Amino acid sequence: MLFKSSRYLSDEEKLRDPHNHTVPVLDAFLDDENEKYTFIVPPLLHPYFHPDFFSVDEVLNFTRQLLEVVSMLQGLKVISRGSLRDCSDLNIMMDVDKMFPRGLHPTISVAEASTRIRLAKPRRRRDVSYVRYYYVDFGISVKFDHDDDGKRVFGVIGQDDEVP
Repeated sequence: MLFKSSRYLSDEEKLRDPHNHTVPVLDAFLDDENEKYTFIVPPLLHPYFHPDFFSVDEVLNFTRQLLEVVSMLQGLKVISRGSLRDCSDLNIMMDVDKMFPRGLHPTISVAEASTRIRLAKPRRRRDVSYVRYYYVDFGISVKFDHDDDGKRVFGVIGQDDEVP
């Protein structure tokens, strides 16, 4: 389901939509040893919470982008009423290219992307032209047909283990 949802949301028309804050699929290929597995290649993204937000404007931009993607997904019937059960901070990433002009190490999130490990010095979000946030996890998402408007999604899988 993850690959089908990600591929559906990464077609050219949907990628041109400024409200599409879903992670694009750059490439995809089958596992040589087990064809039921597909590897997807997303851009290198970073957790949204580092570096810290500095101003209210930064938080408002972040919130606006999250609301845009939820609205877009509901319009496409990818996530329906009651099925945002997997939306958590672990599934929200950001493109930090403009914030870290010297690059960022892919596995050491506070280091520059270089042969020497040096502490990365980020620019503040407000000091760069635009920080783009992405929703990245569609593992338990559902795509409804147009005539399934009243249906709901039920299940026990999600990030929050202590649902009231």
